[in-house]
Amino acid sequence: FPRAAAYYRQLADAQPDSAWAQLGLVKLALLTLHVLPEPAAPVDRLAAAEALLARVVEPVLRRDLLIVLGRARLFYELDPERARADLLAADAIGGLTGLAEADLALQIGELSFRAGDDERAERYFGRFLQSNDADPRVYAVEQRLAAIAARKGAR
Repeated sequence: FPRAAAYYRQLADAQPDSAWAQLGLVKLALLTLHVLPEPAAPVDRLAAAEALLARVVEPVLRRDLLIVLGRARLFYELDPERARADLLAADAIGGLTGLAEADLALQIGELSFRAGDDERAERYFGRFLQSNDADPRVYAVEQRLAAIAARKGAR
């Protein structure tokens, strides 16, 4: 893994605008966040991976890196609001389909629900339901929407 990371860095330094180098930076972020021994502390891993974001300008790959960062924040239980901001920025770029799109909508909906941002939660949960009626998570989403309705009724 350290050797792969070195190759990704070398490629990005040699051909920074190349789509392959941009993809390599996303892969380098994954290695940094979850595999490489250094940095050891999760907050430092996130900082190192986040520093790569400025170098990734290809929209689809930038979106993917934002998703990687957001999910890493959730994995390490660090700053769910930043995770939500990362995921919202990724969603603004767009281009996801199928299960990847469903997962992103569901994650943003859940993070918005937990933050008390009921309007956004409803929007993203609704988007999830619109395209995923056979998904086993539909029941959980319907329960969240009922909880939002109950919160609104209590106001």
